[in-house]
Amino acid sequence: MKQTIDKNEANLLASGTAVANGVDKLGAALDLDPNTANAIRTAGAEFSDARMALQHSRAAVRARKRAVRSSVTTGKQLATLAREILKPHLGSRYSQWWDIAGFVGALAIPRKMSNLSLLLKSLATYLTDHPEREVAALNVTAAQAELVAGELQAAIGALNLAKTELETRRKARKTSRKKLRLRLRLFIADLNTRIDPLDNRWLSFGLNRPGAKDKPEAPEKVEVVMIAENTLAVKWEDAPRAESYRVRQRIVGVDEEFVLIGSPVDPNFTIEQAPRNATLELAISAVNSGGESAWSEVVMVRTGGLE
Repeated sequence: MKQTIDKNEANLLASGTAVANGVDKLGAALDLDPNTANAIRTAGAEFSDARMALQHSRAAVRARKRAVRSSVTTGKQLATLAREILKPHLGSRYSQWWDIAGFVGALAIPRKMSNLSLLLKSLATYLTDHPEREVAALNVTAAQAELVAGELQAAIGALNLAKTELETRRKARKTSRKKLRLRLRLFIADLNTRIDPLDNRWLSFGLNRPGAKDKPEAPEKVEVVMIAENTLAVKWEDAPRAESYRVRQRIVGVDEEFVLIGSPVDPNFTIEQAPRNATLELAISAVNSGGESAWSEVVMVRTGGLE
């Protein structure tokens, strides 16, 4: 059976824990390096911490983006009010007179955050030079324009820092993940030299037995035929890699769980002495040295006829 190291991060951490626990139990008997378990646990802890730090960074970036959007909205609202207030003084259409108030090339409110910030700064300077055109009642003042421009710049700066931190932590997670995977690969390579590929002690480390076959696929196309009043013939398609099968039955209203009733080698089975006037649920699984497959789809049959 192929020995793979799971790419799923949660499963990778679980594999590290299982291997370390196995080393605690069998390390002395197998003459393993006494530092093996600690090294794997340390690598796992570093990876876990890096994952958590990355999650915090992602949350920080989302928060910074919300702050930027809020600042942009406030800035656009102020710029829109100021534009309407200044139209009687600078004209209802764009001209070069508008440039000194921050509206360069058009009266449209800039979409780019950097251009909006420049507009607000220019507006603050303009209103400082023309205090008579401020409208304090609407909070369109030089001080407010300066404040909003500063808040927008600060929000943009904080977002950029958060993005940089996010990238740093993303790289740290990648590095720590590689380190843990390497620790596990080295351990598996070492264990291969110490125990047989079919030794059950592989399972103590949460690992597959390399010499075992891959698990068979689940049986498909299960069919049930009534061949006598209380005798049922069950058949299914031969499952790839199967060496034998397990037939399970549940009598509805009687059994709480499925009960193993047979382990045939061939893809068929006869149920004799089935209870009369009862509803049965049947499920088949395939087995080999690598383990047991998933169950087939459950088939329901009532003695006397198939539902």
